[in-house]
Parts: sequence; C-alpha cells; structure tokens
Amino acid sequence: MNSRTNFLFALSIAVAGVTYMASTGSDRSLSLQGSTASREGMEENPSGRMRWEISRLADPATGRIPDHIRQKELAFAATLPNDLASGKSMASLSMTNRGPWNVGGRTRAFGIDVSNENRILAGSCSGGMWISTNGGTSWAQTNTLTQLKNATCLTQDKRATHTDTWYYGSGEAYGASASSGSGAYYLGDGIFKSTDGGLSWNALTVTAGGTPNGFSTGWQLVWNIANDNSANDTLDEVYAAIYGSIMRSINGGTTWITALGGSPASYFTDVNVSATGVVYATMSDDGLKKGIWRSHNDSAFVNITPSGFPAVYNRIVSGINPNNENEVYFLANTPGFGKVTYNYLGNPEWNSLWKYTYVGGTGAAAGGTWQDLSANLPASGGQFDKWNVQGSYDMVVKVKPGSSNTVFIGGTNLYRSTSGFQDSTNTTFIGGYQQFSALPVINSYANHHPDQHCVEFLPSDPNVMFSANDGGVFKTSDNTAGAIIWQSLNNGYLTTMFYTVAIDHGTPGNNIIIAGAQDNGTWYTNTTNPTTPWVMPRGGDGSYCAIADGQSSYYFSIQNGKMMKATLDGAGAITTFARIDPIGLKDPEFINPYTLDPNNNNYMYLAGGKYLWRNNDLSGIPLIGNWDSISTNWVKFIDSVPLAGSVITAVTACKTPANRVYYGTDKRRVY
Repeated sequence: MNSRTNFLFALSIAVAGVTYMASTGSDRSLSLQGSTASREGMEENPSGRMRWEISRLADPATGRIPDHIRQKELAFAATLPNDLASGKSMASLSMTNRGPWNVGGRTRAFGIDVSNENRILAGSCSGGMWISTNGGTSWAQTNTLTQLKNATCLTQDKRATHTDTWYYGSGEAYGASASSGSGAYYLGDGIFKSTDGGLSWNALTVTAGGTPNGFSTGWQLVWNIANDNSANDTLDEVYAAIYGSIMRSINGGTTWITALGGSPASYFTDVNVSATGVVYATMSDDGLKKGIWRSHNDSAFVNITPSGFPAVYNRIVSGINPNNENEVYFLANTPGFGKVTYNYLGNPEWNSLWKYTYVGGTGAAAGGTWQDLSANLPASGGQFDKWNVQGSYDMVVKVKPGSSNTVFIGGTNLYRSTSGFQDSTNTTFIGGYQQFSALPVINSYANHHPDQHCVEFLPSDPNVMFSANDGGVFKTSDNTAGAIIWQSLNNGYLTTMFYTVAIDHGTPGNNIIIAGAQDNGTWYTNTTNPTTPWVMPRGGDGSYCAIADGQSSYYFSIQNGKMMKATLDGAGAITTFARIDPIGLKDPEFINPYTLDPNNNNYMYLAGGKYLWRNNDLSGIPLIGNWDSISTNWVKFIDSVPLAGSVITAVTACKTPANRVYYGTDKRRVY
C-alpha cells in the first residue's frame, strides 16, 4: 500500500464504526432520535478512552456522527484503488490466525451451565459469544460472521427442562460509550436467544432492528438480563434492564411489556430475580422511576428505596443472598455520599453499600429493613488497590452459596468479606491490581486482571469461583484461601481488543508482531503457531507501537502519550529501556499517534496536541532505565497547525518521496 493510500486508509478507519453521538450535558444522558424528551501507573480510564473514541468518530463541525454515515463510507471506499481492479481478490489471500491465544478481552457476559458444569459461556463487548465444553481449557466462538459481536450480559433458563435456553444482551452503555458533553455509543441490537445450549444464537425480532446510525430504541443498550426460574413450566419469563426501562416477557422474548419505566428515562438500570421469583430492579436518579424496586408473583413494582438513601446516585447493582433470599445487597455509585476513596490521581469517588432484609407485605416501609454498610467498604491500600468503580464502569456484588456472611464485591479490584461487611476488619483483597503497587510500575494481581464485571460460583462446589473482567476469564479453586490463587482461562478465548499493531518492515518474512491492546498492555509474538502464548513486554493501556528495521529497537506507548524505547531478547523480554516522550508534550490524544521515518528509523514524528514533534536521532537516546520524560533530540514545530484549537490526530511519513510527512487534525485539515 503506498503512502497516500495508507494515510487515506488511516483517516477512513478513524471515522468507521457503528456509533451514535449525543450532545448532552451529562455523561449519562441520551435521547431517542425523534423524541422530545495501566499498569505503569495508568488505571483503566473509561472517560479518557470515551473522549478519544468520540474524537475519532464525530464530525468535527457538528460533534455528531452524520446520518447514514455507513452508506457514505461505502460510497467513498468505492472510489479508492482496490484489489479487484488489479485482478486480485480476498479469495486469493491466505489468512492465518496469529492469536494471542492466552490473552482475553473485556468480558461482561458470563455463565456456567447448570446441567453440565464443564460448559461455560462467556461474552466480550467486541468479541462476541464463546463456549467452552471442557471447563475453560479451550473455547469456540458461537456467533456467525454476520452477527453483532457485542455481548453485555447473559442468563440461562435453569429449569430442568429448559436449560438449553440462554439469552444475552447487547450494547455497552458505559465504558466505550459516553463522556462529558457528548457520547459515542457502540450500540447493540437487542437480545439474542439460544435454544441449543449456546451453540448458536438468533436475534429476538421485537428487540432488534434499531437504527445503527442513531439511537432509536432502548434495546440498543442492555444493562442486564435475568430469568424467572420459578415460573410455571408453560411460561418462559425473562426480564431485561435496558436504557430507561425494565422489560418483561412471558413467552421467551417473542413479545415484551414495560414493567418499570417512564420519561424522563433512567440511564443506569439493573434487574435481578431470586429463585422464588422475587424481582429487584434499580433505576438511576435521572429517571421518573428512580430508586430501588421490588416485585413478587408478577405484582406491580413497589419502590423500596430507604429513606436515608442519597438523592444523587448513578448505577446500582444487586446481589441476592442465595441462602436467604430475603436478604439483598445493593452496591451503588453515589457522588457525595457514602464512602470516599481517592484514585492514583487524587480524585475522589463516593460509593455506597446497603443491605436490605424483607420482612413482609410489599417489602416497602416497615415491610423491609435497611442497613447502610458504606462505612465498611475498603479504603486502605496503595495508589491502585483502593475501592473504586470508575464512575459505574465496573460493579458487581455476590453472596457465596452456603455462606451468607461471605460477600464478594468487585470494582477496579476484587474483595471478599467474611462478615457480610458488618465490619471492615474481615475484608480481604483478592484480585485486580497487585496490592500496594506503586508508580512507576503497576502490576496486576498474579494471574488476574483489574476491572471486575462478573463473579460466578461452580454450582456443585461454591469454593470454586470464576471472575470475568477486562482481561477475560479467570478461575480460583478455593475462594476461602488467605491468598487467592487464580488461573487464567484465556485459552483460545480470542477477544483481545487491539488499538494498533506493528511489524518489522526491514526484515522480509520476519514473524515478530507487537500490538497494543485496550487495558491489556503491548504484546509480543515471534511464531506463527497460533496457540503459542504471547508475552507482554510493556504494560499499561496498550497504544501505538513500532519496530525499527532489523528489530534494533522497539517502541511502546501507553495512554496519554507516555512512550518507551526498548531492546528485547529473543523471548520478548525487555533488556534495556528508557522513557522517551518529550518534556513539554501537551494535550496528547488518549491513544496518541507517532510514526518512524521509513527511510531513517532514527527519525520519529509525534503528535502533541496542536504541535508536531520530531526526534532527530533516536539512536542518541541512552537506554538508562529512566521513568521521566526527556528532551534529548526532540524538536517541536511551533507552526504545525495554523487553525486555533486543533489537535493532531494522525501522522505518517512517506517512503517515497522521502522526508514527506502528512498529518491530520480533528478540524478536518490535512497538512
């Protein structure tokens, strides 16, 4: 691909995707169209990633993705040089899977088949649904090539004659989807159903068909889904928590009614159903039906929100005690109320934990008692191991079967209380980041990963527990241990989400690949065997990367433009390194672009807000293990962009003609 085509391709990729832009004043606001109503010191940063995604997807002139953008993209692509015109075709290409076999991606959907515990189902936010029939030893994808690969929640009909029935929801409403001022929503397409044990899936027609270029139905953002496993055998009762509503179906999803909702709509919703058919639902404070609700025997929902509950709250998730279904824990993000903790930047976050006990009647007022356990949420630790849910991004609460006092909560990290959070002294840190990690190098807990989304127990042995998070799927054989030992189940669970990839252009046929992954570092492989594990030479939120010709040097970066030059040994381990981003770099992109000059790899061009930077001699940078920015051989071009307020978003250097550099901005200008 020549330099011009390569640059146009990069620009077209930057605006590709099925998303929706909403100009709002809140990071959780959304309106239906037509409605009048880091390891290396970098914690996963949903808001930063959201803003970056928006900058790539929005029309700079309007702040929105244009209507019918997909059709416009296809029409534009039809004008570009193509392989068919040169007599080539995709059929002539030989494609080989390179992995990584051992690295998972963000997983919000997870379930264990109650009829066969070796059958595990998992779903990634951009990798689709997968099944393992051997307890996680290997995996197979179960979506077709044409189906939307966006899974956010999962449930099984656990009644004895219905266990082949599963449902998953699509459309991630937080994490890759919203930010202050406007949102870029990676929309789903409703609920998908399987009647063959998760081997294949079909969209439920009434929930599908949202306009992909715009937000036209709440079914495009599904928070949670739950079966009523107490239902009469002639019914197939399922509940879905979608944008603005709790929906109910009694015929397996053929038709639905709104069980709870109204205008204005709640952005955050959740639903949970006990084994005896009691339904608990939550709605964030921005909606007409805000609060915590309860329904039993298909009765109308009753608001059971306690009188002392805060007035401001975002997402609320629930965990029903399977040993005593009258007890339910509610974990909530409650700005300005509850327990405050501070992230590595010193920014505060407030969260709450409440316990509800049903007494009688409808469960409201005197029919239920409440206990505020917020003071006992974890607060101690280092820069990365305090309690934090990143504004509602990662939240889960589960009570262990057979042990009512053993309660697990997950946010960025995972914790276990053996006193039901009646105190703070019986709480143990068991996963996520490595405990007491400190800058400049932040590691994960051994064989685990930050950002918790699901916790499940093996039905026959609740000491065996599964954790799904931004790193994929993990298992412990003893969740009672003082120091939990985790095992990765990412064995062919091919759901890693890569931002960038690099190869050695100077060595034809070389098999080395490095690639930067969302919240998963930068990975390395030197073999064509797809099952050979990749290794991670660089942590952080993987970003742009590059390999100098002949592998003389490797370049890695993480979020916000922090860069490293390194040498690697034959196994992909760093032997020497230096941080090399320039002192004075200002306003870089969250995933910040740079490129090596193809004619002289000692030249590097770097985007830095409205300025283009060049390093005139990368070979002159000593690899002394420094963790601070440098000035060595960096030059800032102060006349890079004449248009005020511009940010450089793409940069490339030409092979021919030499010394020609192109760069583009968020203001629709190419220089």
